[in-house]
Amino acid sequence: GSRSRRVLAKRFVEMLQPLRKMMAEQGLYRFYASSILFIYEGSEEPEEEVEVGDNWLEQCDLECKANVKMIDFAHVFPIGEGHGSRDNSYRCGLDNLLRVLEGIGNGLSGNEFKLIDHSGHDELHVHCLCGQDPVRSDWNYMSGSRSGNCTPLEKTPAKTPASSPVVY
Repeated sequence: GSRSRRVLAKRFVEMLQPLRKMMAEQGLYRFYASSILFIYEGSEEPEEEVEVGDNWLEQCDLECKANVKMIDFAHVFPIGEGHGSRDNSYRCGLDNLLRVLEGIGNGLSGNEFKLIDHSGHDELHVHCLCGQDPVRSDWNYMSGSRSGNCTPLEKTPAKTPASSPVVY
């Protein structure tokens, strides 16, 4: 029920912290159209007999299997010179995701989440050299192209070095 959902959301917040730290520190790549995969055991009950109550919830928290993975790296590009040193767009999206999960963990409903509207921050929407507003344009992230006279900032996918894992 809702109590196990809150416990699971809190666990996901904890599991996303290493990814948040990595994205705050790395300055080599931009991640477009990547995803975060949430995996969890659907059973709400522990396998062995325990007394139902708060103690059961704590035991379920320890026993329930959950994991978080960053996936879909087809559109990862090196950060070009003069285009900042961090992928702030990804970080802003991740921060809002964490706010949603924290809200669920605290029992809030959807209209109570305190999300940050980044639509007015132009530096987060710099995807091409044409100077047009890429948020309201016909940019196609999946094909990596845009109609009109537009040159994407990053043209080739990055080769992720084997020595620096990106998946958490």
